[in-house]
Amino acid sequence: MHVMNHRVILTLLAGWLSSSGMITHAAEQQRSAQQPSVWKKLPDMPEPALMTAGGRAGDLVVVSGGINQAGQAGNQVRLFDLKTNKWRASKRMKQPRAMHAAVVLDDRFLLVAGGSFGQMKPLGKGLKPTRSVELLDLHGKNIPKPCPPLKNPIAHATAHAIGNGQAVIISDKRAQVFDRNINDWKHAIDLRRSRQSHASVQLSNGKILIAAGVGEASIELLDPGKKKSTLLAAKLPDGVDDLAAVAMSDTEVW
Repeated sequence: MHVMNHRVILTLLAGWLSSSGMITHAAEQQRSAQQPSVWKKLPDMPEPALMTAGGRAGDLVVVSGGINQAGQAGNQVRLFDLKTNKWRASKRMKQPRAMHAAVVLDDRFLLVAGGSFGQMKPLGKGLKPTRSVELLDLHGKNIPKPCPPLKNPIAHATAHAIGNGQAVIISDKRAQVFDRNINDWKHAIDLRRSRQSHASVQLSNGKILIAAGVGEASIELLDPGKKKSTLLAAKLPDGVDDLAAVAMSDTEVW
Protein backbone atom coordinates (compact mmCIF):
# COMPACT_ATOMS: atom_id res chain seq x y z
CA MET A 1 0.00 0.00 0.00
CA HIS A 2 1.36 3.44 -0.95
CA VAL A 3 0.35 6.86 0.36
CA MET A 4 1.93 9.69 -1.59
CA ASN A 5 2.24 13.45 -1.42
CA HIS A 6 4.62 15.80 -3.24
CA ARG A 7 7.71 14.68 -1.33
CA VAL A 8 7.07 11.45 0.51
CA ILE A 9 5.91 7.97 -0.38
CA LEU A 10 4.86 5.95 2.66
CA THR A 11 4.97 2.24 1.93
CA LEU A 12 3.30 -0.18 4.31
CA LEU A 13 4.99 -3.47 3.58
CA ALA A 14 2.24 -5.65 4.95
CA GLY A 15 2.06 -8.91 3.04
CA TRP A 16 3.93 -12.10 2.32
CA LEU A 17 7.65 -12.51 2.84
CA SER A 18 8.35 -14.82 -0.06
CA SER A 19 11.52 -16.23 1.44
CA SER A 20 9.82 -17.47 4.61
CA GLY A 21 6.13 -17.68 3.79
CA MET A 22 5.43 -15.45 6.80
CA ILE A 23 3.25 -12.34 6.90
CA THR A 24 5.12 -9.10 7.60
CA HIS A 25 4.04 -5.87 9.27
CA ALA A 26 6.99 -3.65 8.35
CA ALA A 27 6.64 -0.05 7.19
CA GLU A 28 9.08 2.15 5.35
CA GLN A 29 9.17 5.72 4.07
CA GLN A 30 10.95 7.02 0.97
CA ARG A 31 11.76 10.66 0.34
CA SER A 32 10.88 10.75 -3.33
CA ALA A 33 11.79 14.29 -4.43
CA GLN A 34 14.82 15.32 -2.41
CA GLN A 35 16.45 11.93 -1.76
CA PRO A 36 15.00 9.34 -4.16
CA SER A 37 17.25 6.53 -2.93
CA VAL A 38 16.92 7.00 0.84
CA TRP A 39 14.49 4.85 2.82
CA LYS A 40 13.60 5.40 6.47
CA LYS A 41 12.52 2.54 8.70
CA LEU A 42 9.24 3.28 10.47
CA PRO A 43 7.60 1.52 13.44
CA ASP A 44 6.11 -1.84 12.54
CA MET A 45 2.37 -2.21 12.22
CA PRO A 46 0.67 -3.41 15.44
CA GLU A 47 0.32 -6.89 13.90
CA PRO A 48 1.21 -8.60 10.60
CA ALA A 49 -1.46 -8.60 7.89
CA LEU A 50 -2.01 -9.04 4.18
CA MET A 51 -4.91 -8.25 1.83
CA THR A 52 -5.61 -5.02 3.75
CA ALA A 53 -7.17 -1.83 2.40
CA GLY A 54 -7.04 1.79 3.46
CA GLY A 55 -6.25 5.36 2.58
CA ARG A 56 -5.30 8.71 4.04
CA ALA A 57 -7.28 11.05 6.29
CA GLY A 58 -5.27 14.22 6.77
CA ASP A 59 -2.22 13.24 8.82
CA LEU A 60 -3.50 9.71 9.38
CA VAL A 61 -2.74 6.69 7.20
CA VAL A 62 -5.49 4.11 7.59
CA VAL A 63 -4.98 0.35 7.19
CA SER A 64 -8.10 -1.76 7.65
CA GLY A 65 -8.76 -5.47 8.02
CA GLY A 66 -6.64 -8.11 6.35
CA ILE A 67 -5.51 -11.67 7.03
CA ASN A 68 -3.40 -12.20 10.15
CA GLN A 69 -0.61 -14.71 10.76
CA ALA A 70 -3.15 -17.37 11.79
CA GLY A 71 -5.02 -16.98 8.50
CA GLN A 72 -8.00 -15.22 10.09
CA ALA A 73 -9.66 -12.11 8.63
CA GLY A 74 -9.48 -9.26 11.14
CA ASN A 75 -11.54 -6.19 11.99
CA GLN A 76 -8.76 -3.85 13.08
CA VAL A 77 -8.54 -0.33 11.66
CA ARG A 78 -4.93 0.75 12.23
CA LEU A 79 -4.02 4.45 12.27
CA PHE A 80 -0.50 5.72 11.54
CA ASP A 81 0.15 9.36 12.48
CA LEU A 82 2.39 11.08 9.93
CA LYS A 83 3.15 13.92 12.36
CA THR A 84 4.50 11.71 15.13
CA ASN A 85 5.51 8.70 12.99
CA LYS A 86 3.70 6.49 15.50
CA TRP A 87 0.74 4.12 15.41
CA ARG A 88 -2.36 5.24 17.31
CA ALA A 89 -4.77 2.95 19.11
CA SER A 90 -6.65 0.84 16.58
CA LYS A 91 -10.38 1.13 15.91
CA ARG A 92 -12.62 -1.81 15.00
CA MET A 93 -15.02 -2.66 12.22
CA LYS A 94 -18.10 -4.68 13.10
CA GLN A 95 -17.42 -7.17 10.28
CA PRO A 96 -13.94 -8.74 10.05
CA ARG A 97 -12.84 -8.63 6.42
CA ALA A 98 -9.97 -8.86 3.93
CA MET A 99 -9.73 -8.26 0.19
CA HIS A 100 -12.27 -5.47 0.67
CA ALA A 101 -12.65 -1.94 -0.67
CA ALA A 102 -11.91 1.03 1.59
CA VAL A 103 -11.87 4.77 1.01
CA VAL A 104 -11.69 7.88 3.20
CA LEU A 105 -14.49 10.45 2.75
CA ASP A 106 -14.29 14.12 3.76
CA ASP A 107 -10.89 13.50 5.41
CA ARG A 108 -12.65 11.81 8.33
CA PHE A 109 -14.93 8.87 7.53
CA LEU A 110 -13.71 5.43 6.44
CA LEU A 111 -16.08 3.57 4.11
CA VAL A 112 -15.43 -0.18 3.91
CA ALA A 113 -17.33 -2.44 1.52
CA GLY A 114 -17.44 -6.13 0.69
CA GLY A 115 -14.46 -8.42 0.95
CA SER A 116 -14.25 -11.84 2.58
CA PHE A 117 -14.24 -13.08 6.18
CA GLY A 118 -13.42 -16.26 8.06
CA GLN A 119 -10.39 -18.55 8.21
CA MET A 120 -8.16 -18.86 5.16
CA LYS A 121 -7.30 -22.44 4.21
CA PRO A 122 -4.95 -23.83 1.52
CA LEU A 123 -5.64 -22.66 -2.05
CA GLY A 124 -7.57 -19.67 -0.73
CA LYS A 125 -10.50 -21.74 0.51
CA GLY A 126 -12.36 -21.13 3.77
CA LEU A 127 -13.09 -17.44 3.31
CA LYS A 128 -16.70 -16.36 2.77
CA PRO A 129 -17.70 -13.28 0.74
CA THR A 130 -19.73 -10.50 2.33
CA ARG A 131 -22.03 -7.77 1.05
CA SER A 132 -21.74 -5.69 4.22
CA VAL A 133 -20.81 -2.00 4.19
CA GLU A 134 -19.75 0.14 7.17
CA LEU A 135 -18.86 3.78 7.81
CA LEU A 136 -16.43 4.57 10.62
CA ASP A 137 -15.70 8.03 12.05
CA LEU A 138 -11.91 8.05 12.43
CA HIS A 139 -12.01 10.95 14.90
CA GLY A 140 -15.13 9.95 16.80
CA LYS A 141 -16.34 7.07 18.93
CA ASN A 142 -15.52 3.56 17.80
CA ILE A 143 -19.09 2.77 16.72
CA PRO A 144 -19.24 1.68 13.04
CA LYS A 145 -22.36 2.90 11.24
CA PRO A 146 -24.09 0.19 9.19
CA CYS A 147 -24.89 1.08 5.58
CA PRO A 148 -27.12 -0.57 2.98
CA PRO A 149 -25.33 -3.70 1.69
CA LEU A 150 -23.94 -4.23 -1.76
CA LYS A 151 -26.19 -5.90 -4.30
CA ASN A 152 -23.62 -8.69 -4.68
CA PRO A 153 -20.50 -9.63 -2.69
CA ILE A 154 -17.28 -8.18 -4.06
CA ALA A 155 -13.60 -8.84 -3.42
CA HIS A 156 -10.35 -7.34 -4.68
CA ALA A 157 -12.21 -4.11 -5.56
CA THR A 158 -10.83 -0.56 -5.69
CA ALA A 159 -12.42 2.61 -4.32
CA HIS A 160 -12.06 6.38 -4.75
CA ALA A 161 -13.57 9.47 -3.18
CA ILE A 162 -15.26 11.61 -5.85
CA GLY A 163 -16.25 14.64 -3.75
CA ASN A 164 -19.29 15.84 -1.82
CA GLY A 165 -19.15 12.85 0.51
CA GLN A 166 -19.39 10.37 -2.34
CA ALA A 167 -17.27 7.35 -3.26
CA VAL A 168 -17.13 4.96 -6.19
CA ILE A 169 -16.46 1.23 -5.64
CA ILE A 170 -15.10 -0.54 -8.73
CA SER A 171 -15.51 -4.30 -9.14
CA ASP A 172 -16.72 -6.81 -11.71
CA LYS A 173 -18.78 -4.97 -14.38
CA ARG A 174 -19.92 -2.09 -12.19
CA ALA A 175 -18.73 1.11 -10.59
CA GLN A 176 -21.13 1.73 -7.69
CA VAL A 177 -21.52 5.22 -6.24
CA PHE A 178 -22.16 5.64 -2.49
CA ASP A 179 -23.31 8.93 -0.94
CA ARG A 180 -22.50 9.46 2.74
CA ASN A 181 -24.99 12.34 2.98
CA ILE A 182 -27.93 9.98 2.44
CA ASN A 183 -26.14 6.84 3.69
CA ASP A 184 -27.13 4.94 0.57
CA TRP A 185 -26.09 3.86 -2.89
CA LYS A 186 -27.01 6.37 -5.62
CA HIS A 187 -26.41 4.57 -8.90
CA ALA A 188 -24.08 2.21 -10.76
CA ILE A 189 -22.02 2.84 -13.89
CA ASP A 190 -21.42 -0.01 -16.34
CA LEU A 191 -17.78 -0.84 -17.04
CA ARG A 192 -16.55 -1.91 -20.47
CA ARG A 193 -14.78 -4.98 -19.07
CA SER A 194 -15.23 -7.08 -15.94
CA ARG A 195 -12.59 -6.17 -13.34
CA GLN A 196 -11.24 -8.02 -10.32
CA SER A 197 -7.80 -7.63 -8.75
CA HIS A 198 -7.30 -4.68 -11.09
CA ALA A 199 -5.60 -1.32 -10.60
CA SER A 200 -7.30 2.06 -10.67
CA VAL A 201 -6.01 5.58 -10.14
CA GLN A 202 -7.80 8.92 -9.92
CA LEU A 203 -6.51 11.65 -12.24
CA SER A 204 -6.46 15.39 -11.54
CA ASN A 205 -9.56 15.93 -13.71
CA GLY A 206 -11.60 13.56 -11.52
CA LYS A 207 -11.67 10.73 -14.05
CA ILE A 208 -10.46 7.29 -12.98
CA LEU A 209 -8.10 5.14 -15.05
CA ILE A 210 -8.84 1.43 -14.62
CA ALA A 211 -6.30 -1.12 -15.83
CA ALA A 212 -5.98 -4.88 -16.15
CA GLY A 213 -7.40 -7.39 -13.67
CA VAL A 214 -7.90 -11.13 -13.80
CA GLY A 215 -7.52 -12.18 -17.46
CA GLU A 216 -7.45 -8.55 -18.65
CA ALA A 217 -4.86 -6.33 -20.33
CA SER A 218 -7.35 -3.62 -21.31
CA ILE A 219 -7.56 -0.06 -19.94
CA GLU A 220 -10.65 2.09 -19.57
CA LEU A 221 -11.40 5.61 -18.36
CA LEU A 222 -14.28 6.09 -15.94
CA ASP A 223 -15.98 9.49 -15.80
CA PRO A 224 -18.13 9.55 -12.61
CA GLY A 225 -19.59 12.94 -13.53
CA LYS A 226 -20.92 11.78 -16.89
CA LYS A 227 -21.71 8.31 -15.53
CA LYS A 228 -19.87 6.48 -18.29
CA SER A 229 -16.70 4.51 -18.93
CA THR A 230 -14.73 4.47 -22.18
CA LEU A 231 -12.47 1.65 -23.34
CA LEU A 232 -9.08 2.98 -24.47
CA ALA A 233 -7.11 1.76 -27.45
CA ALA A 234 -4.00 1.36 -25.30
CA LYS A 235 -3.42 -1.99 -23.60
CA LEU A 236 -0.89 -3.50 -21.27
CA PRO A 237 1.52 -5.96 -22.93
CA ASP A 238 -0.08 -8.88 -21.05
CA GLY A 239 -3.04 -9.63 -18.85
CA VAL A 240 -2.05 -9.06 -15.21
CA ASP A 241 -3.75 -8.88 -11.81
CA ASP A 242 -2.89 -7.91 -8.23
CA LEU A 243 -1.21 -4.70 -9.38
CA ALA A 244 -1.29 -1.08 -8.25
CA ALA A 245 -1.13 2.28 -10.01
CA VAL A 246 -0.01 5.79 -9.04
CA ALA A 247 -0.56 9.01 -11.02
CA MET A 248 2.85 10.67 -11.29
CA SER A 249 1.55 13.69 -13.27
CA ASP A 250 -1.40 14.74 -15.44
CA THR A 251 -0.04 12.64 -18.28
CA GLU A 252 1.83 9.76 -16.64
CA VAL A 253 0.62 6.80 -14.60
CA TRP A 254 3.09 4.44 -12.95
